[in-house]
Amino acid sequence: MLNREYEVYVKGDRRYDLSTMEITKPSNAKIVNVTVDAIDGEERSKARLTFVLQDGEWRLDSPTY
Repeated sequence: MLNREYEVYVKGDRRYDLSTMEITKPSNAKIVNVTVDAIDGEERSKARLTFVLQDGEWRLDSPTY
């Protein structure tokens, strides 16, 4: 289904500078929140991502847009 009222926030490729990744609170043994620099073209901003431990593997649990 296409939502015609939705405006795209990120129009190019978003890349993450993993060397800037930091664990933030709240985090525990099964859920980890991190901040990381997101690079959109020439713009740089902070992104917050959440990972969850599921079946012994870490999975992304937040949108990356």
